Amino acid sequence: MEAYYRRIVDLGLTSYLAEFHTFGYTVIPPELVASKETFEGIRDAILRVAEKRTGIKHTLDGSGDLARYAGAVPRDSVSVLFYLLFEGREFEDWLENETLQAMMDIIMRGSIRLDAMTSLVKWRDDRESGSFHADSAAVTPEGVLPSTHASGCNSALLLTDHTRENGATAMVPGSHLMFRQPRPGECEEDAVPVEAPAGSLLLWHANIWHGAVPKQTDGLRLNLTANFVHSSMQTQESYQRDVPKDMLDRHSEWFARAVAANDTRGWKEFGPQPTYLVNRYGV
Repeated sequence: MEAYYRRIVDLGLTSYLAEFHTFGYTVIPPELVASKETFEGIRDAILRVAEKRTGIKHTLDGSGDLARYAGAVPRDSVSVLFYLLFEGREFEDWLENETLQAMMDIIMRGSIRLDAMTSLVKWRDDRESGSFHADSAAVTPEGVLPSTHASGCNSALLLTDHTRENGATAMVPGSHLMFRQPRPGECEEDAVPVEAPAGSLLLWHANIWHGAVPKQTDGLRLNLTANFVHSSMQTQESYQRDVPKDMLDRHSEWFARAVAANDTRGWKEFGPQPTYLVNRYGV
């Protein structure tokens, strides 16, 4: 753990880590996250994927109201672009971001798996706030959430300004220490919209109660989410057997661990087989 703390100090992230543990979430400003070129490349890639999957050109000042693609679950006022890791170098390179890696390592104690990489493309929505929940899975039949460690940590690179009017994510500060899901109507008074400029990195504990406020403005609200879980958990998206060797070759050992290249589980008639990561790093 000492090496993880040292990296946090070296990157100037100490106060954001303290805020995360206290409130259950934190926002890291753009200057500590990525270059303008990196940010713009990811934003353009999201718009490219949205058009590729829907056949409709997306623009920041436009609407995604008609942008549905085959196989996606229909949702009001939002499209979710799933499984983005394989949609371009911008997405795989994001996993190598040093701020993202440092925060995930310290929060997850070095035990990480990429759970999903998605983007929420959100447009005007005049409904009331709602759908508050925690992302953690219960560890008892009574619904108790993990209390000894973080079973997951979520991140969102904000690709447009997030404000109350623009449909920001809303958090209930400190609710990650309740170790349960919220009850109906419990969050509305205490929820705080997380307002931050484009380029910021929002991180939140899987236990925290969160939702979103309605988007009352025209144009799109974009982000790139990379969610992580403890390495013992099954991930939402499939990476272990699907990441090609050339992708692993051009990235770090951290990237390989994140996509479960060192996990031999899930074998068939030949039993557990040595993985690429074992062969390369001896771990």
